[in-house]
Amino acid sequence: MPKRWLVVDTNIFRLTGFEKAGDADLRQRTYRDKGFAAIGLLERIVNQCEEYGLALDEDGLIIEEYEEQIPENLYGFELLVRMTEIPGKVRVFAHKNPRWLNQMSQAHKLDKHDRRFLATTLATPDKILVSEDGIFLDNRDFFG
Repeated sequence: MPKRWLVVDTNIFRLTGFEKAGDADLRQRTYRDKGFAAIGLLERIVNQCEEYGLALDEDGLIIEEYEEQIPENLYGFELLVRMTEIPGKVRVFAHKNPRWLNQMSQAHKLDKHDRRFLATTLATPDKILVSEDGIFLDNRDFFG
């Protein structure tokens, strides 16, 4: 079975910190549940070496964002480091920037940080983007 390359948005790694999500108990529980789900996903990527891998862009924009935005004290940071230490677990892809991506960027407020993840996802065989970002959820029909 070929490896499935996943592009993982920064927010997934950050969810592993269980930061306070607000005063409402339901909102805190929801955030904590998302954190547990993020941890489960990231651990599966690490532990299922032959099945899953982390896709990055060859320009280094994703890893740059990870380094800037994932605090080193988070469990997600530890899992990211472990992924990079496993041979064959991380692969880089050249961005794919179809014309419609420019149109989407303008029409749907897709910023440069979002674009790097989407352009890398478009370059991977399975086109799997894992994110909690509303821009992707709100426009999922656009991605086909």
